[in-house]
Amino acid sequence: MKLFEAVDDVLKGKEKASFDMVSLDNIINDLDYMGFEVDKEIETNGWQVDFWLMCSKDGVDYMVSGSLYYGNFIFSKYQ
Repeated sequence: MKLFEAVDDVLKGKEKASFDMVSLDNIINDLDYMGFEVDKEIETNGWQVDFWLMCSKDGVDYMVSGSLYYGNFIFSKYQ
């Protein structure tokens, strides 16, 4: 699944949606293009490079999270 499809699924009410691995720069640019306000300070940890990227749209907070090592990326509403 592509990022655009994952975002659409979550905006339609799905709790979270995984999407294909792309660069963090592409994620930031795509979210910006879709009208999200993106916090460009990406938090990471250790060798697995787990990451959390916060963004918002229309007053609702969302998060992109995943692992650069394992390649699993998720878009979800931030609770």
